[in-house]
Amino acid sequence: MKNKRYYIELVEKYFNAETSESEEIRLRRFLADTDDEDFDDVKAVMGYTALRKRMETTRVSRNMGWAAYAVCCCLVAAAVIIPSSINSDRCYVDYSGERITDSNIVMDAVDEQLTQFFSAGDNDSDVDSSAIE
Repeated sequence: MKNKRYYIELVEKYFNAETSESEEIRLRRFLADTDDEDFDDVKAVMGYTALRKRMETTRVSRNMGWAAYAVCCCLVAAAVIIPSSINSDRCYVDYSGERITDSNIVMDAVDEQLTQFFSAGDNDSDVDSSAIE
C-alpha cells in the first residue's frame, strides 16, 4: 500500500482534473478502505458527486423511458387512425350543392371543368397577338 503523502497528492490531482482513470480507481478504492480522518472531507465530496451522477443518470433514463412510451403510443394511434380514415377508392364532388360519389360521374365532371378551363384561354379576344411578338 502506498503512503499517505501519495494519496494526498492524488487527491489534489483529482480535484485539479489531472488524474488518469486508473488513478481515480485507485483513489476510490483507497477511500473506501481507509479510516483516516484526514480523508473524510474527500470521501464526502466524492461520495456526493458519485450519488448525484447516479441520480441524474437514473432520472434521464427514467424520462427517456416515458418519452419512448409516449412515442410508441403516438405511432400505434397513427397506425390505427390514419388507415381507417383514408379511403383511396372513394371520390366525390359537390355539384350544385349535391354530393355525388359515383366515380364515373365525378371523373366526367372533372373532365368537363378541365375542358372549360383550357378552352377559355383559346377564346380570349382581348389579347392582341401582335403585341406578344
